[in-house]
Parts: sequence; C-alpha cells; structure tokens
Amino acid sequence: MMICERLLKQQEVRLRYEYETVLNQRLEEQHEQYVQFAREQIERQHQDDGVELSYLS
Repeated sequence: MMICERLLKQQEVRLRYEYETVLNQRLEEQHEQYVQFAREQIERQHQDDGVELSYLS
C-alpha cells in the first residue's frame, strides 16, 4: 500500500509541475500579445494626432 501511495504522490507532483509550466507559458504568451496590442494602439493614437512618439511624451 505504501508503494502505491508514494507512486501516486510522485505522479501528482509531476502533473502539478507540468500544469504550472504550461500555465506559465500560456500566461507569458498572453501577456506578450497584450503588450504588443497596447503598443500598436498607442502608436496609432499618436499617428492620428500627428505627434511623434518618444519616451519623453
């Protein structure tokens, strides 16, 4: 019985690690897409205003 419990615990640890890894990858991808979208929106807004975009704006 103890062998089965240990194996189940090891499997649970592996699955949690795999899940967290995939979740973090997807969250990172989603964040990158959001940052790109926000950057494009800001650039379009400044192009429409005729103002040059800079870090000092």
